[in-house]
Amino acid sequence: MEIRQRSLVQRLDLYFWPYTANNYIKYTIYFTPKCWLFFRFLGAAFCIMTFALSIVETPTFDFLVILADWGCVITSLYFSMTLYNYKYSNCWKITHFLYELSWCIDWTVVLLFWGIIYPTQTWGQSIQVTVLANGGVFIFILIDSINNQIWFFRKHVYLIVIIGFLYTLLHLIYTLAVRKVYDIVNYKNAYTYLIILGTYLMLIIIFILGAFLDKFKSKFGSSDLIPATSSFASSIADDRREISLMNQKNKR
Repeated sequence: MEIRQRSLVQRLDLYFWPYTANNYIKYTIYFTPKCWLFFRFLGAAFCIMTFALSIVETPTFDFLVILADWGCVITSLYFSMTLYNYKYSNCWKITHFLYELSWCIDWTVVLLFWGIIYPTQTWGQSIQVTVLANGGVFIFILIDSINNQIWFFRKHVYLIVIIGFLYTLLHLIYTLAVRKVYDIVNYKNAYTYLIILGTYLMLIIIFILGAFLDKFKSKFGSSDLIPATSSFASSIADDRREISLMNQKNKR
């Protein structure tokens, strides 16, 4: 009865965050704690610097719809929040999701930009800034993903797709009302919508790849076969037992 009386926000929170473990954001597998802290500080600074350079070379409002700029902003927020979580753990859910979102966006940026966009149009930015925004940020999140102890929650893929839809809507409005940023995406031919559909599928596949990476990290620690995520895994197991007992009581 208690569960049914929860507000919509509380029910959504329980649906997307059934676990209460909140102390795993700062954990690392291969780095020492001090090196891990420095790396994340460096990641935040790099992403902020890259976004600033991109803004300087993009004097219009194109940064609102350039996917690489979205990647810079979201990844810099993620690294900044990891630093915040070293002292405070009240925003661990936001940090966790920002990691999942950064992973999906940064992979998508690299694959789309270098595979489709860059070969088909003259890009306005210098090659240095282009490489930093469409490759450097990805390298930072890739290193972080190999070393962190943040797991992908499969229900969060719905949130990733929703954010993808919101970006598509913003890009559609900007392209039709202001100007076209990507030559191949003009919303006037079938090819545009094939690219959009393919991008959504790519986001889902990349999210699934992140879950497979979790399985690898749960098996191999820094130098042996000791489960690397045992601390988080044990907390998850405790939470699952608690949720199961709570559901059984509710059925009665």
